[in-house]
Amino acid sequence: MSLWLRSPRSLMFVLEHRAACAYADRPSQEGVAAMPVVDGQGRLVATLSSGMLRGLRPEHASDLSLPVGEFIKKHSVRYTPAPDRQGP
Repeated sequence: MSLWLRSPRSLMFVLEHRAACAYADRPSQEGVAAMPVVDGQGRLVATLSSGMLRGLRPEHASDLSLPVGEFIKKHSVRYTPAPDRQGP
């Protein structure tokens, strides 16, 4: 079985130990919604989305100096059901 791509692209990824500011506009530059985050051994540990970066509030701008892994832990959105609901 062959896999055909419309245009060849190189694999893009984010290193979890680098500062988040190094990648702040990378997803939009590359035309992608998110990029894989890998650890020092190249294992996938998370994804860094353009929405996560776009939604950063001004008072948290200094968090861009955090390593990507820490930035994601601090700013990732997790589903929490409203108190009157039982979940999805």
